[in-house]
Amino acid sequence: ILSPMADDATKWLFTFYCSSFVLACVLTRYVFDNRQIEMTILRLKEVRNSHLMKQMALTDALTGLRNRKAMMGEMATLLANAQPGTLLSVAMIDIDDFKRLNDTLGHAAGDEALKAVGSMFAEFSKASGAICGRIGGEEFLVLLPGADTDAATHELEGAMRQLERMNIPNPG
Repeated sequence: ILSPMADDATKWLFTFYCSSFVLACVLTRYVFDNRQIEMTILRLKEVRNSHLMKQMALTDALTGLRNRKAMMGEMATLLANAQPGTLLSVAMIDIDDFKRLNDTLGHAAGDEALKAVGSMFAEFSKASGAICGRIGGEEFLVLLPGADTDAATHELEGAMRQLERMNIPNPG
């Protein structure tokens, strides 16, 4: 026969043990869930960083346009997916006497000229659906999917007029 004191102590110890067990389970679950959340966040950051790195690898840092690698990939994709009779016009644009611009006005002026041309091609791309990129020092490539020669010529003449209106200084 247990004394009433021993009976209360046993109840208290049993309650303490059960409470401790439940608390340990809750804390373990909390820590586990937090680690899962942290791992998920890390994986999402890795994916985002990977996506950003891929974007950076395909973007010309100075102009913000696609770079040569991206443009060659775009052209390969367009050609690979083209159905018979599909039109694709391709144009290369080169800034005249760019070396003289750099030599006379300095590389900072040359960079500003490239940025201005890049900005114009970014706007041109939005307006016309063209795919534009910088493929070399002062060379740009324009892909006009679905455009025949006449339509492409008309679009590009408009772009060249826009470049002339920008009045970018060029000693050559």
